[in-house]
Amino acid sequence: MKTVWHLPARRGGRLVGTEPPRGGDATGRMDQCSIKEPRSGTWPYALLCAVMWLFIGLGIGPAQLYHHQTPVFMSGIDSLVEGCSSVAGGMTEYLGAALTQTFHRPWLGALILALLLGCIAMLSNRWLTGVTGRPHLFAGIVPVVLLLTLLSGWALPVASMVGMALALLAGVLFAAAVKKTTWLAFATFALLTPALYPATAGPYLFFAALALLHAVMRRRWLLAALCGLSGVAVPYLVGIRLWHCNAREAYLGNLLFEYDYNPQILSTATYAAYPLILVWAVMVAWRGRRNAELPAIHSPHMAFARAAALVVWAVACGLATHDARLGTILRVDRHARDREWEQALSAAAPMRWSPSTTVGQLKDLVYLPYLSPRFPRTAQQSVPLRLSYESLLHNVNLALQQQGRLLDELFCYPQVMGMSAVRMLPDNVGPYVAHSYNIDVLLHLGHVNEAERVACEVLANIGPRPWLLERLAMIYALKDQPATAAVFVASLARQPAHRDQANRWREALTADPGLKNNILASEIRPYMYREDFVGSYIGSHPDEEMLLRLLHNNPHNRVAFDFLMAHYLLNLRHDQILRRVPVLGEFGYDRMPRHMEEAVLMHAKLTGDRLDLRGRQISSATLQRFQRFDQVIERMGGLSGKDPRPVRDALRPEFADTYWFYCLFGNTFFEVESEQRLKEGTP
Repeated sequence: MKTVWHLPARRGGRLVGTEPPRGGDATGRMDQCSIKEPRSGTWPYALLCAVMWLFIGLGIGPAQLYHHQTPVFMSGIDSLVEGCSSVAGGMTEYLGAALTQTFHRPWLGALILALLLGCIAMLSNRWLTGVTGRPHLFAGIVPVVLLLTLLSGWALPVASMVGMALALLAGVLFAAAVKKTTWLAFATFALLTPALYPATAGPYLFFAALALLHAVMRRRWLLAALCGLSGVAVPYLVGIRLWHCNAREAYLGNLLFEYDYNPQILSTATYAAYPLILVWAVMVAWRGRRNAELPAIHSPHMAFARAAALVVWAVACGLATHDARLGTILRVDRHARDREWEQALSAAAPMRWSPSTTVGQLKDLVYLPYLSPRFPRTAQQSVPLRLSYESLLHNVNLALQQQGRLLDELFCYPQVMGMSAVRMLPDNVGPYVAHSYNIDVLLHLGHVNEAERVACEVLANIGPRPWLLERLAMIYALKDQPATAAVFVASLARQPAHRDQANRWREALTADPGLKNNILASEIRPYMYREDFVGSYIGSHPDEEMLLRLLHNNPHNRVAFDFLMAHYLLNLRHDQILRRVPVLGEFGYDRMPRHMEEAVLMHAKLTGDRLDLRGRQISSATLQRFQRFDQVIERMGGLSGKDPRPVRDALRPEFADTYWFYCLFGNTFFEVESEQRLKEGTP
């Protein structure tokens, strides 16, 4: 009798009735897809956090980050309720502001940032594992590399990191639900939506996008449609209609786009990394199934080496993209705001001219990026500084004046003709940005009422920032209104990181309500207006009119005199410099400052007039240097009717920090806009 063989039917390339055991095939061999990259546990993320902690603490500096963002965090239940319920995403902003307070202890702040980045890396890996069924350490590292790049460029508020972590956590929960049943996934998404959007605002769209990707991968088309429609409709219904946010706040609030530089490539790449990594993971899984017959090669040593290489790569990217120029400007700005003048000038050393400075470095000095000065929705929202060429010079000039070096070293830094020597102009940098810088210079000039006006405008625009509360307390103490000053001190005391500072202010106001013994107040008080002035400063040079009026009110106002001379120098008014030489002694000068000597010599050269310095002498060093300057120009054939660039290049090594060089070329040692004038042959 002939034996008939009945072969099992095949379905999808596998024999029906011969289902492989879990994690293996019909022969008992483990599936390559499941063991090619075994779970590595949490130790790679611990290693990542440790390395990033050192990098952030040593390379970036949480103190600079706090100074850059300065979110307000008020303690108390009322502040918590108001912060979380006043606007969409309020809870995320409140948590971000709370965590930012740790930056006052630099290593603790660095640890918080490292842990946040580590959580984002781990949650990214867990989300991709839930979607594809296998872990991908690389998937967690790539977004962190991009976030670290943003952090190195000072464009990553903590609230955005918190929002991203919460969105990823919601994505992981949704992925776990999708594995069970479609109805459980529907229920999970429906429960997460009313909790996540009010808490995070913009990051909810990130969660909706993650859920949409997962639903599409699982071919749950109805679920995918729900995720996509919710991402569009929920911000409109809740953010715009209920909370009356504008479209940007409703859809992009607390996302990385909030404070990234234009063009926003890094922020876009961070979010785009997730679908791209998902595609990569699917391709890897497909390739693994095709190569299932190959033996698996895996070992603990290889896993450690791969994880360590990824961590080193992440930190190397952070180092490569670290913006040292922006860090320098932040340090200058922080020291200037804390009135640490010597430290501010030390931090500005890279911006100071030296003969070894190359043209490439000079170009870097003027290509300074800045952030858009949007008004914050709430006080707890970060308000990044608008870092610019002008704010840097404003800080440097004020520090030079306070150190008594303004008229000797003004042109050692990259000054530009036409720039205001005293106040930053609102038309150039925006109103609250300009006023926030102008408060200090107005106080030192003794113009306390004007300082009060601009400080109150800044308070109305950006809320009770700690540095602003201090200045308002000083203003009202100078005006003999200690009760009003105490109100701002009490507000400062509600911010945990500044409580000790507020206690010192409270003790000082209690012991000395007018701050008669305070060093700063004693410097400002003699320069204060002694008579009422009603009007405004108009004309082509409002700063000049203000300084002249201050000097008329107090003829010994050294701050006003120094800034007036700087104004004349920057505007090539050497005739006015010559007129003020006889009164130098009234302002404590025992010699003529270097730049005034240079202006007097330039005036004599251009006019041919004999100099009457009323007993003052120009130093022999300045006279000899001017002779060499004149000789170089004569040797080069002069400036008239020819391209001035060869003459400029010949003069720059020795004379770039002089008034003479500035007078001829309209800038100190380099300035981008002047290049067009030089090409046209018009200095």
